[in-house]
Amino acid sequence: MIKHIIKIIWTQRSSNILIWLELLFVSIFLWYIVDYMYVQVRTYFLPLGYNIESVYLIQLDEYTPQSLKYAAPENKATTSGEDLLEIVNRIRQYPGIEAVSVSRAAYPYNMSNTHGNIRAGSVTKNYIERHVSPGFFSVFGCRTSKGEGPEVLDAAVKEGKMIITAETEKELFDGHTAGERNIYFGGDSIPYQVGPVLSTFRYSEFQQPRGGYFLLLSEKELARHTDPIQPYTEEVCVRVKPGTGKDFPARFRKDMASRLQVGNVYLLDVKPFSDQREAYFSWEGTKNELKTQTAVMVFLLVNIILGIVGTFWVRTASRKSEMGLRVALGDTPSGLKRLLVTEGIVLLAFAAVPAILVSLNLGMLEIVDVDLLPFSAGRFLITTFIAYLLLTGMIITGIWYPARNAAKIQPAEALHYE
Repeated sequence: MIKHIIKIIWTQRSSNILIWLELLFVSIFLWYIVDYMYVQVRTYFLPLGYNIESVYLIQLDEYTPQSLKYAAPENKATTSGEDLLEIVNRIRQYPGIEAVSVSRAAYPYNMSNTHGNIRAGSVTKNYIERHVSPGFFSVFGCRTSKGEGPEVLDAAVKEGKMIITAETEKELFDGHTAGERNIYFGGDSIPYQVGPVLSTFRYSEFQQPRGGYFLLLSEKELARHTDPIQPYTEEVCVRVKPGTGKDFPARFRKDMASRLQVGNVYLLDVKPFSDQREAYFSWEGTKNELKTQTAVMVFLLVNIILGIVGTFWVRTASRKSEMGLRVALGDTPSGLKRLLVTEGIVLLAFAAVPAILVSLNLGMLEIVDVDLLPFSAGRFLITTFIAYLLLTGMIITGIWYPARNAAKIQPAEALHYE
């Protein structure tokens, strides 16, 4: 049957060459679109390493000398850090609070970060540095790479151990378990003991997992803090117990506004982390950029679908007399449809060979996105399979209905056409 179909294609080569060229270029464009969408979707659904459901950001601020409520340093017996710790203790006692943490440039969807060089053996790398108090991992529901709960991580950081992510472990220890090994800062000779390894801790859904490490932000260090407390410097985050309700922010502000005024530090706002997530996306701009790029890709995809379906629809409908004659000479309607569909797929196969070579070269030259996902054989095979599966579906759609109508033609009418 395939040999017979190749003969038909060759006989009608003057019209098939245009269809072959269309399939060649469309195959390359469609592969590029599929590859782009595959990378974005795959990145989005990678594990985040945390859970922001039922998590709230408690924003604190400090009165300035211009405020009537301002207390001058000579009239205060406590530092700003001690006032902050007192506020955290009062928050911890509020009904419905499950866990509380204080951190610096550490929580997810953060608009600022710090970096540091750490060394293990002869390998030195630069990573995101996060300072957290015990309780941080419970607030964000983090787990170790072995599946252990957040309490294990909190206990380790309380002991002063460094918590590294699985990505850091892979790069510094060549994939081996960090265990009880030590890590050094730059050229320092004083080691940090590595605690349990965190599964991952991504910046957002639109970024690949990156290496990082967590250090203890102790109460002693916080108590020594004398600079003004600002909404985004000392990060106070809480996780509330299930069933606390969506009215938690309003209820908390009403109940705790007066209690959380200690020294010059006071409660500014309470925000669910979903709001912080949206604020981060708005600030960073990646989400809007991806929306625009995806809209363009979807528009091109729709045009490709309409073009391929339309081409094969017209091509099949224009061969009505030929198909009617085949039915008149004994072909069954189902056999005729199978013949035409196979012919379309063989045409696609002829175009696919050079198109796949071109697509492979585009990937190897890194014309596609390699920042979010390296170009690999697995990625190429998956995206190629999806692209040609879509093209096959378009061809079948363009052939099936007109072939179905043509198969119903009466033999006398078919002979009249001939």
